[in-house]
Amino acid sequence: FVAGVAPATGTTGCPTASDTTGSATAGSFAQPAGTVTTAKTAKGTIQVMTVTTGNGQTTQVNVEIAGAVTALFNDAKTQGVPLSGWGFRSYESQVRLRTTNHCPDLFTAPASSCRPPTARPGNSQHEQGLAIDFTLGGSTLTRSSPGFAWMQANAAKYGLKTLPSEPWHWSTTGR
Repeated sequence: FVAGVAPATGTTGCPTASDTTGSATAGSFAQPAGTVTTAKTAKGTIQVMTVTTGNGQTTQVNVEIAGAVTALFNDAKTQGVPLSGWGFRSYESQVRLRTTNHCPDLFTAPASSCRPPTARPGNSQHEQGLAIDFTLGGSTLTRSSPGFAWMQANAAKYGLKTLPSEPWHWSTTGR
């Protein structure tokens, strides 16, 4: 259960991906089996799905990228890099994170004024389920970590780009 997320009515699981090889983009991966839920965001509602990470934990992402993210976690694990991470977060969770990260003003201060940088509520790709903060072995990725090296070499195949100032943060837009 994620705060602000309610099960969607009449949803069913999607077929499991059987082939995720080649130079695919996020839109060309089959959706994993699972329950789709509706999440309220500052910009409306989105459909999210719970996916299993490389270390067996779960996170939620926008249903539009669930197939690609599942393939990414599986492929990285197969190659000895069991990535995990955090995807979707609600508006309320973004507000709490801004507080935790000592932002001078929760709603107007730029992301760079927080430690670590944290987007303003309503402006985070996490709130759209289109970003993941990746971890390896319980620690966020750094530029010197094997997880970051794997992501640098492979993330584009799954439709993800890094935010240059945050090596752990990958999204569909690089923001």
